Amino acid sequence: MSLFQGIIIGILIVGAIGGVALFALSRANSTTELAPLTIWGMVDPASMDAFLTTIAERKDATIPVFNYVYVTPENFERDFLEALATGQGPDLVLLPHEEILNQRNKLFVFPYDSLPVRTFKELFIEAGEVFFAPEGTIALPFSIDPLVMYWNRTAFSRAGIAQVPRYWDEVISIEPKLVEKDTAGQVKKAALALGEFSNISYAKDILSTLFMQSGTNIVGYNGNKLISLINERGPYTIPPADTAITFFTQFSNPVKAYYSWSKALPQSIELFAQGDLAMLFAKASDVNRIQQKNPNLNFDVTEFPITRDEANGALTFGSMYGVGVVARGANVQEAINAVSILTSKESLTSWETISQLPPVRRDMLAVAPVDPYKVVFYNAALRSKVWYDPNGKATESIFKDLIDAVVTGRQQLSVAAREADDALNNLLFSLDPNASQQ
Repeated sequence: MSLFQGIIIGILIVGAIGGVALFALSRANSTTELAPLTIWGMVDPASMDAFLTTIAERKDATIPVFNYVYVTPENFERDFLEALATGQGPDLVLLPHEEILNQRNKLFVFPYDSLPVRTFKELFIEAGEVFFAPEGTIALPFSIDPLVMYWNRTAFSRAGIAQVPRYWDEVISIEPKLVEKDTAGQVKKAALALGEFSNISYAKDILSTLFMQSGTNIVGYNGNKLISLINERGPYTIPPADTAITFFTQFSNPVKAYYSWSKALPQSIELFAQGDLAMLFAKASDVNRIQQKNPNLNFDVTEFPITRDEANGALTFGSMYGVGVVARGANVQEAINAVSILTSKESLTSWETISQLPPVRRDMLAVAPVDPYKVVFYNAALRSKVWYDPNGKATESIFKDLIDAVVTGRQQLSVAAREADDALNNLLFSLDPNASQQ
């Protein structure tokens, strides 16, 4: 029995959920057949079927049969509510972090006296702490897809640049050497994709990283209530978010020295695959996509640029998936135990092979990979951080409105940031009865 399995049993022993029968503890030593468990999720069904097949192949009597149901992001909220209302809901959910947080009132919470914070932090990467709530942990980390930087080796060689930048000030210093403009001053070959929102792949994730690197966590707890931190100054003269917005938007301003991006350009990942973008900020999972788009592209990957601020600057954003137990499911006891199976080292080793993503477990990240891309992805996973995003689509709209307002000059930066802060607080209040408006 692993340490984590022991903790799960401890949760059951202390009767962490009302009405949980303790006979579930003895099933590992009994002949009683385990009930099959249904998982609803937004992970690619082919990958999940392959993953669950590896678990079934263990032929372990303590492992239940898992049935996976893929649900589209557009339909999940409606289908989940309808299924719960009719008693046909899943036992577990496997969702991106923003959806886990959005569904938190429907999920079982692992209390801290049974799953201690210290144990969690020793098992999982820091990004997994997005699942912490005042009353306990609402999901366990399953997968991470961190932001990294892809760079065009041919473009760097042509510009006479020998070293790939690690820090943002180094990015700034080489940017003029990599951008190419026509006689009208329009960008033909871009140095980096920052400045706009609609045609930059993962613009929200990139902006989130800049926010967190500048010193704001975007959303945080005030007691047991979630509030927006976009307009918070903390120890700084101006809100850190304002600094991040200023940095981000300067690259789309034709009168600025570092003009490198235009709304007229294709999506950033498409432009990079064409060979006309020197530095692309994208996810670890995009490496195969880029190779498929252009097998002849001479590129490499490195970690997302950081600031020289040791307190916040070394982090990157990671898209986190978590596995949670449905509180009103038909097999809650078995589902709680199944979480330890799905997030065990053996299971997540299989998932890493299938997904080609870095693991979320620290004991797995401690073993250096041979693949040169994975070396970067492992380091990025350790540096990843995620914020308490209450609704992915809604916050994407808030961030887009913020950037568009600044870039077009429709609003001053301070006004646009304040409106984004208000919109995020309104969203938190509407989705969480414990949240408050500021």
